[in-house]
Amino acid sequence: MIAIFNINQVMGAIKAGDLSQNVTANLSGDFNTLKESINGSIDMLSRTIVQVVTNSNQVNIGSQELASSAQALASGTTEQAASLEEISSSMNEVDAKTKANDENTFQAKQLITKSQEVVDDGNQQMGTLLQSINEIKDTSYNVSKIIKDIDEIAFQTNLLALNAAVEAARAGKYGKGFAVVAEEVRNLAARSAEAAKNTADLINSSVSEVEKGVEKANKTAEVLSAISERTKKVNDIIEEISTSSAEQRNGIREINEGLAQVNQVIQNNSSISEETASASEELAQQAVSMQNPMSEFKLNKNDTQIEMDPEMGEPSFISTRKINQHLLQ
Repeated sequence: MIAIFNINQVMGAIKAGDLSQNVTANLSGDFNTLKESINGSIDMLSRTIVQVVTNSNQVNIGSQELASSAQALASGTTEQAASLEEISSSMNEVDAKTKANDENTFQAKQLITKSQEVVDDGNQQMGTLLQSINEIKDTSYNVSKIIKDIDEIAFQTNLLALNAAVEAARAGKYGKGFAVVAEEVRNLAARSAEAAKNTADLINSSVSEVEKGVEKANKTAEVLSAISERTKKVNDIIEEISTSSAEQRNGIREINEGLAQVNQVIQNNSSISEETASASEELAQQAVSMQNPMSEFKLNKNDTQIEMDPEMGEPSFISTRKINQHLLQ
């Protein structure tokens, strides 16, 4: 009767959630086997509850840390998204400025092309002018030769008039009329010589000015030629700038596409982080809700019980007092 009473008492305590009692009566035979089975079951159930409490506590701590990390990651990805948005905006501004540079370069190229055409026309006109000046110079030399011939004719005419005057003087009264004619011829010869001399001076002065004009025209042609060469170099440089600008725009477009992809990844990471944080918080609540029914059990007062070491994943020993502290948390 004592054995049955003791067993009923222990089983009633188990039913009430009290695992701190064991069958202590001295029993033999089948009752002793039943005693060991009951006490073993109580011990195993106590250990199971300890492991559940310990593991759920670790799950709670880990899920809270995971939730905190996920929230931090979500916050970081939000900041990254904002920074990426600023970078994207800056790249759009750079792209707009590059496009404006392309347009300005195109206009500059058109102006340089027109300037090149004007310079080329100037070179052609200068060549024609030089040719005309050289022709004027040659004509002036020819006129100068003709003036010399006229001066020589005037000199010879003057000699003939002088001889005619001498012969008229010898003829006496019969040569007076001839003398008058000879004098007039002499005067005309002198006037022709004077006009030829003045004309020669003008021609020589004109030739000198023409030579100066030719020299200045040649220098002007050299300047125009240098301008043409430099204009061509400027045109080549603008062409290189235009090519580099086009490559830069292509690079900016590729960067913008990459930024869009990175932004998409960041947005996905942010969404996943928020979902992870929410799931971790829910897991922590479930761990707490798992601990609550365990706290209703009263464990036995043996010196040691077993729990799972959170770092090693192997059993370790803790005191009953520590177990009850876990249950009361």
